[in-house]
Amino acid sequence: MWAFFLLILAIACISVLLITAPTQGAVTTDNRMEPLTLHAIFGLWDDGPMPDSYQENLEGWKALGWNVRVWNKPEVEALIQSEFPEDWDMYQTLPKMGQKTDWARYFILYHLGGFYTDCDCKPNPKSNLLQRIKRPLDRFYSFIEDHITKEQAIQVAKNNAIRKGVPEIHGARLANYFFGCPARHPALKKVMDLARQRCKENPVDEGNTNGYLCLYCTGPCAFTTALHGDRSIIRWEHKKDFIHTCSHAWLSRNAKRKQKELESGIQ
Repeated sequence: MWAFFLLILAIACISVLLITAPTQGAVTTDNRMEPLTLHAIFGLWDDGPMPDSYQENLEGWKALGWNVRVWNKPEVEALIQSEFPEDWDMYQTLPKMGQKTDWARYFILYHLGGFYTDCDCKPNPKSNLLQRIKRPLDRFYSFIEDHITKEQAIQVAKNNAIRKGVPEIHGARLANYFFGCPARHPALKKVMDLARQRCKENPVDEGNTNGYLCLYCTGPCAFTTALHGDRSIIRWEHKKDFIHTCSHAWLSRNAKRKQKELESGIQ
């Protein structure tokens, strides 16, 4: 009788251990709630204080549980010289500041991993993005910036000499103002390889509409083209998690005026 009772007790204990033991590779609730680092950049060309709206956005991300790190110019340049010395000369000679900010985010995430946000990305206070991201971070997370029609792509190709008449081949353009991946992710390497090629082929800005050199060489155009067809990439719509207020801080004063005219429909 006692032997039977002890046998039943042993079976029960083993069952409890099997049920409660974590499965190898499984994501526990606590692990999923661990904060991720959200990198941002300010001060590559701005000498003044950070605008209140930027500070509010970053505080909003912190309130959602993100660990926010803001990089400044000396920190970015030190990272490039230390970890990417072969790219330092290219970085210094880029004709547009927007290209430098694009490269800075790629260098940071390729070296450290995590997520990147432009300072003008305003988080939705109800966003559960942090809870939807698997831990440990092992995927490339991207967000759709816009859906480009065939007619729009053809018109852009006509208006910008840099495209040589070849339109974008993808319908959904991905945003490089918010994305995330682990360090040294091969998808980000593809982005950087294409950006290097385009920067080398287009050292000056000639025959392009407002700011398109940045978009094509290092920005969303290069970002999307490099990732096009990669089914391992997670692609989410961004509107329920954040909005990009599009401050166009990387444009010159005259270019900003032209951009506002384009957005308001003034020709």
